Amino acid sequence: MNLKCEIKSEYSDIIFKNFPGETVITAVPADISDGRYTDKGMVVTTEKHLIYIKDEENFTAYSISECKEFKSEVMVGQGSLEIIKDGGDIEVCRFSMDYMAKHSAVCKELNKAIKGESADFSNSDPERRCEKCGRILPEGTRVCIKCINKRDIFKKLVKLVDRKYVPSIALCLFIMILTSVLSLISPYLYRILVNNIFIPGTADYGLFAGLIAGMVALQVVIVGLGILRGIVMTKVSNGISHDLRTLVFNKIESLPMAFVSTKKTGDLMHRVTSDTDRIRQFVQNDLLNLISQIITMISVLILLFVMDYKMALYILLPVPAMMCALWFFRKKIRGIYRIQWRLSAKADSILQDIISGIRIVKAFGKEKNEIVRYKKASRDFAERNIYNEKLWALITPILHFILSFGTYLIYLSGGQHIISGRSNIGELIQFTSYANNIYSPLGFMIHLPKLIANTAAAAGRVFEILDEESTFKEAEDPQSAENIKGEIIIDNVSFGYKSYLDVLKNISLHVKPGEMIGLCGHSGSGKSTLINLILHFYEPESGEIYIDGVNIKDFDQDQLRSRIGVVLQETYLFTGSIRDNIAFSKPDATDEEVIAAAKIANAHDFIINFPDGYNTRVGERGQNLSGGEKQRIAIARAIIHDPKILILDEATSSLDTDTEFLIQEALARLVKGRTTFAIAHRLSTLKNADRLLVLDHGKMAELGTHEELLSKKGVYYNLVMAQKKMTRLSE
Repeated sequence: MNLKCEIKSEYSDIIFKNFPGETVITAVPADISDGRYTDKGMVVTTEKHLIYIKDEENFTAYSISECKEFKSEVMVGQGSLEIIKDGGDIEVCRFSMDYMAKHSAVCKELNKAIKGESADFSNSDPERRCEKCGRILPEGTRVCIKCINKRDIFKKLVKLVDRKYVPSIALCLFIMILTSVLSLISPYLYRILVNNIFIPGTADYGLFAGLIAGMVALQVVIVGLGILRGIVMTKVSNGISHDLRTLVFNKIESLPMAFVSTKKTGDLMHRVTSDTDRIRQFVQNDLLNLISQIITMISVLILLFVMDYKMALYILLPVPAMMCALWFFRKKIRGIYRIQWRLSAKADSILQDIISGIRIVKAFGKEKNEIVRYKKASRDFAERNIYNEKLWALITPILHFILSFGTYLIYLSGGQHIISGRSNIGELIQFTSYANNIYSPLGFMIHLPKLIANTAAAAGRVFEILDEESTFKEAEDPQSAENIKGEIIIDNVSFGYKSYLDVLKNISLHVKPGEMIGLCGHSGSGKSTLINLILHFYEPESGEIYIDGVNIKDFDQDQLRSRIGVVLQETYLFTGSIRDNIAFSKPDATDEEVIAAAKIANAHDFIINFPDGYNTRVGERGQNLSGGEKQRIAIARAIIHDPKILILDEATSSLDTDTEFLIQEALARLVKGRTTFAIAHRLSTLKNADRLLVLDHGKMAELGTHEELLSKKGVYYNLVMAQKKMTRLSE
């Protein structure tokens, strides 16, 4: 579904009469007029005009060729469509935020058109929809969970099974067939036992002992085969589960930040652990039972029809009614477990969020509030689970009751045969025993929709990750980044995390190898976003970034990032030793290299004061260290692999004044010969940068040295003065 949409016939008449020969390209609702909601407003784009139709009688048209720029601006609770012309800005209309993304997409394509660039309106709908049901897809995915075909899901699962498991699976199938055949012998032995032993005056103690011994031996063999099958399938199912977890995790690792950032940590963890475990249970238990029950049912049916086809038909008489009941409940069953999983994932995400931020929770004394928040999420999940189980508690007895009619028909017909002398008690017992082997699989079939729905939902969520296409297309012949020098060209780059809100606008910059660029600007001006683009965490919406004349997209991405040292604003240390964290970017680093990096980062002195030195465990997220200590370890981590490009995002933000001075000296030595981008909240720390890039609302406001920008008395000057004023106030 794209931006083209149906418009009212009277609106079509307006276009036809007033703009003859022009074709409607896009039509997007403008649902706010005179401060009120309306269902009449619409913005129509043709090849030559942008037309705002207020209602059936009022419209305003603007010639696209006379416009300089089209903008969609975020207002308070609504959006505004504006046109920039020689005479000034013109507000065309207003609309609710529901249509903000679409209007923004139209504006971007129109701006391309007026610049003479190729515009493609057919693909400009930012709301990706399912091709089958038309629902808007969740952000960050191209998979519609509701429309996933269960058959396709299980085909995909089969394709994921490694060939090394095939012999074990074949062995299990053989064991199941053999077990099914052996289980057919017992009812025959019961028949002999009843007819030849239990009838007074016909007892043969030798035969009696032989039958009992045979039954025991048969059961021992069946139990032994079951144990063997269980052991083999446990290994197979856990192996498949391990492969699947690894596959999902590897896929998550390979997906761009644009995807990962739209998912909650608890949600992703749920897919890697709980969903793959549900698939394991299905493979290990449910699937084997299904195959075993089908084999048993087919074998028994053949025997029953050979013995007495009329009585065999009685067994099957309730089956159509049971299938109709299952079909009736099918749609209900399909959705209930999707809702249950969503609530479970929500509860897990809240729990993960609370535990991760437990210090903040305790610092503000909000334990009770968070308990209430998690309790509500957990209660919602529990209530949905109770509802689902109640539904099954209703469905299952009804279906079993329907099946039980077959047993009554067998007793009725079999009893008549015994009374008339056409058969004996042993034959009836044998027949009913086989009949029970039919009803057991049918009873399992009652629970099958629940098992399949639950597993399909879990597998669907797993394949949502596995089928996700990366927005980053790897170069067919990636360039080596091993010997890059560090020249960076940012060519007219624009980017926004949301399609309708640009964070960076038309940024252009040429950075020479070894040059240090300081990034300045108010919070939210786009400094960290620019760094994210240089790291290729995100793709620019327009423009390109080059390193040594090569487009950043054309490099081997892993190799490129291995040549970039990073100290991000959010310092993250992994659970492990201090040495492990410093050597994270270079696992094969020697102790001498680790210590040298720590000394440059001014971390060595405090590390050796710990009882275990470099082997000190830092705990989760480095909780045993102060903010300044964590920051210095992060700097050492960036230093150790000798990067050609260095990214410092608030690298000294957690340091006291004395330590910051020492770090600045270390960084001054570190940045020599390296292309460096540095963000610092203390502007004085950037005065030694070769150039300062000042960003203001995503645009490049100023560029120059510290002294040059101060002399201009522009944005940078105001920032410095404001910071000096705050410093004096704090003294």
